[in-house]
Amino acid sequence: MLVLLFWTVSGVVLAQAAGERPELTAGHKKMLDWCGQYTITGKTFTSPLGPAHPVKGTWIAGPILNGFAIEGSYSFEGKGPNGETQGREIISYDPETDKYHYIFWGDTGYVDQAPFTRQGAVVSWQTTSVMNGKKYHFRGTETDLPDGAGFVRREDYSTDGQTWQPLHESRFTIVTPAGDEQALIRVQQEWSRAEVAGDVRTVDRILADEYVLTLSDGTLLPKAAYLRDIQSEDTRSIAMSVEGTKVQLYGDIALAKGIVKWTEPGGKKHEDLFSEVWQKRDGRWQCLATHESEVEQTVDSAKLSDEMKKLAVFAGEWTYEGEQTAPPVPGLPYGGAGRFHGTSTCRFVLGGRFLEQRIEDHNPSGTTTSVGLEGYDPRAENYVSIAFVSDGSRDISTETVSADGCTWTSQSTMTTSTGQTVPVRSVTTISPDGMRQTSTTEVSPDGGKTWKHWYKDESHKVKE
Repeated sequence: MLVLLFWTVSGVVLAQAAGERPELTAGHKKMLDWCGQYTITGKTFTSPLGPAHPVKGTWIAGPILNGFAIEGSYSFEGKGPNGETQGREIISYDPETDKYHYIFWGDTGYVDQAPFTRQGAVVSWQTTSVMNGKKYHFRGTETDLPDGAGFVRREDYSTDGQTWQPLHESRFTIVTPAGDEQALIRVQQEWSRAEVAGDVRTVDRILADEYVLTLSDGTLLPKAAYLRDIQSEDTRSIAMSVEGTKVQLYGDIALAKGIVKWTEPGGKKHEDLFSEVWQKRDGRWQCLATHESEVEQTVDSAKLSDEMKKLAVFAGEWTYEGEQTAPPVPGLPYGGAGRFHGTSTCRFVLGGRFLEQRIEDHNPSGTTTSVGLEGYDPRAENYVSIAFVSDGSRDISTETVSADGCTWTSQSTMTTSTGQTVPVRSVTTISPDGMRQTSTTEVSPDGGKTWKHWYKDESHKVKE
């Protein structure tokens, strides 16, 4: 793996027909191989630019602009090769010339850019720059390590372009290879920067059309309303950072959680826990839903509304097992006929206005995970829920409960990973002591005219 460090690229314009979506070339895709997290260890040599000193730091890079460029950030313990402690770069590729380009900015004010080429395992470049009022020539190479663990970078300088002296040599060792986790986190960071800048176009691209943001107070913001808030200086955040993001991947579905710190226009600061559902569509990640709750917020069961108190019977950790038939409708999740078992964890979130459920199901198709939220709709006087499944399907349902709180009846529409909509209904019965529940689920192959049995399961609570 080979990456050009300490600088980055100038932009490239790709010619395309009106309305035609550009595609990544092999050269663009090669840049994605360079992404990841690296450690930097090396040294500079004594030169007119300064005395020799050790170089130690990190470089983290990920894709931007739908993969047509990559952005890298540097952090050094002490000084970097050009005296900087931090730096930022962008690298791009021009398929017309088959050359890469970089542009680099350091926190000392140093800026540099140049084209570079790759031949086999070696990247090479040559450029000039004015430093301390004097013109210098620079040339360098980066050579892949045989074991694929990184590369070695060497750089020379010249005052006349004829006689060359060594300037810098370092080894870059990959710590975390690039992958979907890093790509998603990069998109998330791009989203937060765009929101503060009021860049509605970028946020619109990152969010799926069905996106919904659920706030701590229970407010639901669909995509259109969310974009309007970003567009206005009166409502959009004036500062935002995302920290500690953890990503769980399930094919083209990802669950992300972490902490977002943001400042509202009046200056009030917030710190929220968030959980998000993402899906990869046409090779790029889009966010389907975000749920936020204040970090300091805890749910006191005594403060739950009367309607949400009825859902308290489901709160806690459960184990379950059951048996399913062959899918009555093609495209349903969980595989073919057979037995299944799993775990379910339910907890109140968002100030007790919703019950969150996370499931890990072991079934004939393997392991399937899902995450869902359920709340109460006072206008319709029923419960509503939305769940996302790791195979790409999702389920939106309404639910009613008997007077004694022991029988729950659900009617839902499942959208499969292929886009087919399937009516689903189920009945769940809770034991008087609240420690056991049984469920029977049916689906309709003809839009609700007839129903066929799908599966039955029994659950036992193992922890309140």
